[in-house]
Amino acid sequence: MTSRAWKRRFRQALAPSLALLLVLLAVVLILRWPRALRTDVAAARTTTDRPASRDPPRQRVTPSKAPSAPSEQEPRPVIDEVTVEKSSVCAGEENLVRVKAHTTNGTDAHLHYVIAGRAGNPAPVRAYRSDDGPPEPLQVSVFGRGTVVTSAPVPAFRIKECGQVPLVVLSHRRLVNRGDEFDFGVTVVHPPAGFEPMRYEWRFGDGAASATSEPVARHSYANLEQKGLYSELLVEVEVIGKSRQRLRGRSALELLNRAEQVLLERGVVLIEAELTPRFPELDSQGTLHQTVRLFHHSRQAVRLERVLLERRYKKASVASPPQAEEPARVLGSSTIPEGRGIEVSFVIPKGREPDVLALTYTLAGDAGDKPARGAFSLIWPPEPPTRENHRPVTSPAFKAKIRAAQRLLGKPLVSAEEIWDLERRGAFQQPCTEATGCARETNEPIERPF
Repeated sequence: MTSRAWKRRFRQALAPSLALLLVLLAVVLILRWPRALRTDVAAARTTTDRPASRDPPRQRVTPSKAPSAPSEQEPRPVIDEVTVEKSSVCAGEENLVRVKAHTTNGTDAHLHYVIAGRAGNPAPVRAYRSDDGPPEPLQVSVFGRGTVVTSAPVPAFRIKECGQVPLVVLSHRRLVNRGDEFDFGVTVVHPPAGFEPMRYEWRFGDGAASATSEPVARHSYANLEQKGLYSELLVEVEVIGKSRQRLRGRSALELLNRAEQVLLERGVVLIEAELTPRFPELDSQGTLHQTVRLFHHSRQAVRLERVLLERRYKKASVASPPQAEEPARVLGSSTIPEGRGIEVSFVIPKGREPDVLALTYTLAGDAGDKPARGAFSLIWPPEPPTRENHRPVTSPAFKAKIRAAQRLLGKPLVSAEEIWDLERRGAFQQPCTEATGCARETNEPIERPF
């Protein structure tokens, strides 16, 4: 058999098998073809068979999800200007940096700043010369809504060696249970020879000022007008010596305006509460005394619609169901005016609320066309320590401070915060000796007063 004849017979025998294989493959493809694709093809055939319409074909629009964060489509802030107070300073001397910036979509209320690693605008910076070369350039960063950020360098300024430069270092601490009130302190490092501080003049950045004879001051920003999400303040202090020599220190303070944040993000007017005293106190009869100031930052009065009272018990893990109360009966008024607001005094005799740990009042109302919400709690103080129930203090030095605080404040019980406050005022600068009882490291009680 020739080669040509063999190939012809092979093709004749293989043809039926190939045809059967193609048929089976087509069946499998039809069965596994996606239903959606077959539906679209059928719809396309139906549309093709119909006469053309004068109206444009409708397009299927799939709703898109909102971006998870505004920063996905938020434009970055624009830095207009960065300026320095002085073109040359001594090494370690303050140089004030100011930043001007804006947004292109009208969200300037969200702008906040970091200058040379510290929050605030304007902000004082200190720079030093380096033996390894020029100091690293300082940076400013401006943050917008959704944490978008734009950065720029601080303009260069000359750093001179002037010897030992006095440094006036400001510090601040937010008071516990009083979010808008701060304690400020000042320390003079490397003071001039013979410099003895006599007076401290403070400016808190909101137009308020005070003078103290101690290196501490306390100030509240509760009534600060909230024009944006952040308030940028410059706190200043002048330390005046006996010879009338003056040293100045400054510090940036950036405050997050909670009321403005709630209004911008939720469209709700925040009702705030200020407690006096900051921690509840019981009198000798076991009666709880607490004054609450309710206020807000809206330009319209808040009209209260309801007050819900919730009790939390000392030995229960869950609170009682909320109980509706009439605002005027609980607070003495159903309206909170703008500005100072209203003050409510609570006097709860011993035994009226047995086993209660806290009373929480939730307020709801409106300020014009916006809802208003707020809450505050009256918390019973813990039982005072007794000889049978207390945690012993084993440090002789701390025991001496406790005794000194008791004598200075005229109180049998003093808190750790009161001791800290006395310490930073210099009340414990008397050296520890055998006479003060804080020289020995022993667990025995100190018998002698400070």
